[in-house]
Amino acid sequence: MEESRWNMRVPVSVPVRLDFADATTLTGVARDISFQGLYVRTDERPGVAQPSSPVVVTLPAGGDAARVLELPAMVVRTTGSGLGVLFFDYGDRQFDGIAEHIEAGFEARRPASARRNPL
Repeated sequence: MEESRWNMRVPVSVPVRLDFADATTLTGVARDISFQGLYVRTDERPGVAQPSSPVVVTLPAGGDAARVLELPAMVVRTTGSGLGVLFFDYGDRQFDGIAEHIEAGFEARRPASARRNPL
């Protein structure tokens, strides 16, 4: 399957769990995220993590580790350092959660003098 990006990816560093249909679980760190998908760095390499494998991606919802965001996805590529997944069929809650991570990624890249100051 050829990967085609429609959304810009934003650098992040977020813990991620990947749950595959055969009950295999991988953990890693999201390197980047977009509304279309993310790339996960992981040292784990089970055979199930192949392109077109369905997976559920779980990551913290915003900055709150107690809340989680679960996203249906599919593996679209694997590399020596991790794998890329494509999100699909998600709702408003998941969209908002992805948006929080994207905003945080943009905010982290801004110079300190240009960052938003909370009121």
